[in-house]
Amino acid sequence: MDRICNLYIDKTHLSVTLFEYIKKEFVKGTKVIVVSQDDIRKDIKSIKKRFKEKRICSKINYLNEIDEKALNKMSNVSVIIQGDAEFVTKTERLLGEMFSNENIKVNIVSCYNITQNINVPNVVEKYDKILSTNGVEELKNVKEEKIEKG
Repeated sequence: MDRICNLYIDKTHLSVTLFEYIKKEFVKGTKVIVVSQDDIRKDIKSIKKRFKEKRICSKINYLNEIDEKALNKMSNVSVIIQGDAEFVTKTERLLGEMFSNENIKVNIVSCYNITQNINVPNVVEKYDKILSTNGVEELKNVKEEKIEKG
């Protein structure tokens, strides 16, 4: 299971980053599920219109909570979680329990709004990768790059 974090400042920033990630996941044949505390469907659709990508958004499954029956039937899935820190943590825990089977390829992308009162270093240290507008990167590489640049 890959655990990826995303830090965003507003829904537009989040939607642009997620849209590019989702496009790449679909190319790989991955099913995408968005579990959102705030309904971000219209935000992603507005980005889709700008990029003229109609087929992308029609393939996304949007949920307000985990649908265990639906998820158990999937084998190659990327679950995007968006909400406050408590919602993200609770949803990650449920997904971790559901996808403890090593045979299932799962990416969990946990999205945090950095304008909310969160401790960014504490959040980021729980993950191996980060999703930004540059795509998914190993956090170790990002940290090393920042150290080199000073």
